[in-house]
Amino acid sequence: MNKKVENTLKKVGFNKVPIPYIDPRWTKWWVKIRDIALNKDSFNINKHRQRKYLFVDKENGTGATWQQTLFHALVAKKPISEMEMNFESVLWIEDGQQRFYTIIAILTDCIKIGTSIVEYGVEYEKYVGMYYSQLPTSIKNNILNAPIEIRLSSKLTEEELHKRFIDINDNNSLSGQDKRSSMNNYGSNYLQNLVEDGRYGMMDIDVDQDSKTFMNQMWVKVPVKGRKLEEVVAHMFSWLYPLHTFEFNGGTLNKLYNGDFKTDKFNDELPGLSNKFERVIKIMNDEIGENDDFKKYYTTRMLFLIFITIVELDKRNIKIKDDVVKMILTGYTNRCRVNEPIIINNRGKDVEKLFKDWVSKITTVDAVSRIRDEIIKGMEIKNPDWFVPLDKQRVFDQDWKFDKWTDQKECCGNPMCKKKMKISEMEGDHCVAWTHGGETTYKNLVMLCVECNRMKGSKEWDEFQKIYGENKI
Repeated sequence: MNKKVENTLKKVGFNKVPIPYIDPRWTKWWVKIRDIALNKDSFNINKHRQRKYLFVDKENGTGATWQQTLFHALVAKKPISEMEMNFESVLWIEDGQQRFYTIIAILTDCIKIGTSIVEYGVEYEKYVGMYYSQLPTSIKNNILNAPIEIRLSSKLTEEELHKRFIDINDNNSLSGQDKRSSMNNYGSNYLQNLVEDGRYGMMDIDVDQDSKTFMNQMWVKVPVKGRKLEEVVAHMFSWLYPLHTFEFNGGTLNKLYNGDFKTDKFNDELPGLSNKFERVIKIMNDEIGENDDFKKYYTTRMLFLIFITIVELDKRNIKIKDDVVKMILTGYTNRCRVNEPIIINNRGKDVEKLFKDWVSKITTVDAVSRIRDEIIKGMEIKNPDWFVPLDKQRVFDQDWKFDKWTDQKECCGNPMCKKKMKISEMEGDHCVAWTHGGETTYKNLVMLCVECNRMKGSKEWDEFQKIYGENKI
């Protein structure tokens, strides 16, 4: 580590400890809590390796038990665990996110001293119920001057940092998805950013202190430990990814993250894959919203089943209407109520289980596909009129377009427009929209000018005429 880097660290309060590590890319430092608070914006959380912050910090709140324990240790002048960081242009917290945010929460009166502080001695009982700002000045100064040890790396590769994360958390309850998400490759970056950046309400998760669960009243409850929601999103993506054998288990995701996700070929394919993937996510997100009717279905497995059912309906050229999620859940409820025994070939062996039992055990492609097809069967039983088949051919034949343009006397087919135009300036459209089940036939073809075609979109013809008339008045 050169002098320039050392001087940068010293500016934010770092003090070097002369420990001769065998690997010179590692150094030992300590920093006061006061300097952490003053320079908190200089510390960056590496979200690829750090799990979602487990606590909700509110001013004048109580704080979680673990946070109170750290507060008690500081009041009693006890050392707290070291943090591990990496410096590459800026400081990255690689291990210690919970401690970093909890220290800030303590200093901003989000954590209250609990009764268990008396474990350090009865003399601390008088501080029970106090916030940091209410403590005597001497104790506040002790906390601000308390040192935290920092093990700092620099010039490590992403692979080395990922392995280090796994090694130092080996005794912690890391989930398989924690280990996958902490990678830095094309696929893991895409899926994690998708979950983290808040584009979809599905990904907007808070933490419930009492039940210790990540909460999302819009979509789903998932356990605090690990990245369960990210895992089910990964399974959805895995279902669409065509170049590997799907199974609903961690082994399949391990192969995906450790193999395809690292390749330049995958990165080249990602724009097309992500568009297809997020189109289905958006359909789910737009309908579910804050609909209380869906709350009883809050399981990650059900999210996966909804996703693959939409994909299959689209594959079968069925119009995806605005209430598709509701219809899927209706079909699912129908099959649960009937709860028939189903025989599925599971890894070469025919296995018979009730529908409900299969739902909780789906693993192989055969099992997943059969349960999905049963849900669609339930949809057809309950709402047969909902199914609008789309014409497999969407594009009109060029000869048809020429003949229709001639029939329309080389004018726009909108009788309220009738602009005379060259055929190259016109577009063929469905009178009854293709997305509404309109056929790609000569009878359903109309040649429109670009302006009229954009205005019509997928509207019914009468609605289009009404809007056109209103806009031209």
